Amino acid sequence: MCNYLVSIIVPVYNTNVMYLDCCLNSLLQQDYKNFEIIIVNDGSTDIETINYLSNIHNDYTKIVNTPGG
Repeated sequence: MCNYLVSIIVPVYNTNVMYLDCCLNSLLQQDYKNFEIIIVNDGSTDIETINYLSNIHNDYTKIVNTPGG
């Protein structure tokens, strides 16, 4: 069986935290464990989104902040 690293990219811009939480929890509950979640924050200005992203701490998730455009 191949054990390739799978990268999942989740774009975020002022996203409702409820939906973002549901999305990330679903991804983290997968059986396949050789994956990474790359969250691309495209310049969110919503304080709830920013706070939520700053409190994510796990081995699977990387957050990339961009200034937006």
